[in-house]
Amino acid sequence: MLEKRTHSTQLTPHTPDKLPASLQCIVTELESMTSFSLSEIHDVIFDANVQEEDILAYACFGHPENECYGRVMAYDGGFFKIMIMTWNPGDFTAIHDHGFMQWGAVQVFGDAENANFLANDGKITTLSREILQRFEITTMDHDVIHQMGNSRSESFLSLQVYGNHERSHGVTDDARIFDLAEGKITRGDGGAFFAMPEDQIKKRENAPKPDYPTWLRHQVELIRRIRRCTEKYPYTGTHDIKKLVQDLFDANIHHKLITAFTEYQGEDCCTTRDSLLNWEVKQAAQLQDELLSEQDAVDSCRNYASLNDEASRHRCLRSFKQGYLNFFVKKYCVNAESVLCFSCVDYLRLSRLNASKMCNTDIRKGDSDVLGFERRASLH
Repeated sequence: MLEKRTHSTQLTPHTPDKLPASLQCIVTELESMTSFSLSEIHDVIFDANVQEEDILAYACFGHPENECYGRVMAYDGGFFKIMIMTWNPGDFTAIHDHGFMQWGAVQVFGDAENANFLANDGKITTLSREILQRFEITTMDHDVIHQMGNSRSESFLSLQVYGNHERSHGVTDDARIFDLAEGKITRGDGGAFFAMPEDQIKKRENAPKPDYPTWLRHQVELIRRIRRCTEKYPYTGTHDIKKLVQDLFDANIHHKLITAFTEYQGEDCCTTRDSLLNWEVKQAAQLQDELLSEQDAVDSCRNYASLNDEASRHRCLRSFKQGYLNFFVKKYCVNAESVLCFSCVDYLRLSRLNASKMCNTDIRKGDSDVLGFERRASLH
C-alpha cells in the first residue's frame, strides 16, 4: 500500500546523478542507443527493474481534481523525458495522443485500465480496453491514441518514458486531446485532461465522430470528472453538466445501444467489440446508479417503487429506463405486468441471454454482476 503523500506537480526535473539508480539506468541506456525500436525500449525499461519505492518521491496523490491525474517530470533528456504519473481511484485521462512522440513505454505499479482507439476517415472507434497488470510494461508509437486510468479502489503510480530522437525538446508537445462532447480536438503541450483550461489550449479543430461505445465512455468519464471537480469548488469550464447527464440517459439515445448490440451480436456472441460494449455499458449503469443513489440517499435499500418515484422527477432518467421497458415488451413479447425494474446492465444480460440461446454459447460469468436487479416488484 503506497503512502498517501502530497506533492506539487511542478517539481524541477532532476539531474541524472540525483535520480534513483534504476532511473539512471534508463537514462544511460537511452543516451547510448542509436536505434529505438519498441522492443528495444521495452527491454530498457524491463532491465532497469524499477521498483515502487524508487519513484515514490515523485508521487502526487494530492493533485487538483481538474488535472485528472498527477504528473511529475522526473528527467528531461531533450530527445526523451521520464514522467511519473499518480492515479487515485477514479482518475482517468481524456482520449489523447502524444504529439511529436515517436516511441514510448509505460510501466504500471498497480492494475491500470488502458484503452486504444483508431481515428480514421472522420470516425473514432475503440479498438481495445484492458487491465494492465501490476508491473506490466506496454509500448506505444506515434500513431497510438489511448486513454489510461484507475478503475480500482487503491492508488498507484506509473512510469512513462516518451521520446523522439529527431527532436531536442518538447517530445510530447502538440498532443491532441479528444473532447467528444463538444466534437472538438484541442491541442496542447501539457496533460491530457478532461475540460482543458483555456490557457493550456493552443488550437481547436473538429474531432472525428465516435462510435457508440467510444462516445458512451467519454461521456461517463467526463461527467465523473466534472462532478469531482465541483465537490469543493464551482465548475468554471464550458460543459453543461446537466445537459451532459440528460444526453447520456435520454431515451432518444438508447436506440444506439440497441443498434450497436445487434450489430455486434450479428458477428459473434463473444467478439471483442461485444465485450467492449458490455464494459462501457456497465460504467454507464454504475454512473446512473450513483446519480439515483444521491437523489435517494436516505433509503439505502430502495425498492422499485421508491426508485421510480425519485426517477420520475428527472425526465432524462425516467425516459431512459422506460425506453428499455418498452423495448423488451415489444421485442420479446412479454407481459408488461411481469417486467422488473432493470438497469442497462440488466438489459445487456437479458440481451446476451437471448443471443446465447440462439447461437448455443455460454454466457460468461461476471459480465453482468455490477448492479443486479432492484428489489423484485411487478410493474403496473
